[in-house]
Amino acid sequence: MSKIKPILFLLVGAFLMAACGGSGTEDRRELSPTETLRALHEASKKKDVEAIKSYLSKGTLDLLEQSARRRETSVDQLLREENGAPFQELDEMKNEQVSGETATVEVKNPVKGNFEKIPFVRENGVWKVALDKFMDDAIKRLTEEMKSAADSTPSAENVQKNTEKK
Repeated sequence: MSKIKPILFLLVGAFLMAACGGSGTEDRRELSPTETLRALHEASKKKDVEAIKSYLSKGTLDLLEQSARRRETSVDQLLREENGAPFQELDEMKNEQVSGETATVEVKNPVKGNFEKIPFVRENGVWKVALDKFMDDAIKRLTEEMKSAADSTPSAENVQKNTEKK
């Protein structure tokens, strides 16, 4: 019995630490959207896959899962790739805006130099980066731009009529 006590004590201690301590990837206090983005940036630089996933929304993780299936790999492997983890570069942030269960933070695009709004959703009381919503918004913007460009481009028929008049 004396040999079992230390082992039992270690098992109970390990169980209590696991129950109270969690995985180590979550913060003890609620992070703001800006702080969440900074934490994601740090996790991405370190290629800490579990931490990266903890800062991403369910919709974003679903999107990553679809991408991984198409590439016949895992989400973890995608995130470990050279440019796979989001926000490895994070130059400047501004204008955090919270509205209920959603938020945005403007982030400077390192390639274009402009600021883009990164959306967030609150899931289980925790702010998560919603890259799925960012992609949806980008597709909508591109569609609108293409439609606008098509509306302003003269049709071949109108060009022909205008040249015939001259």
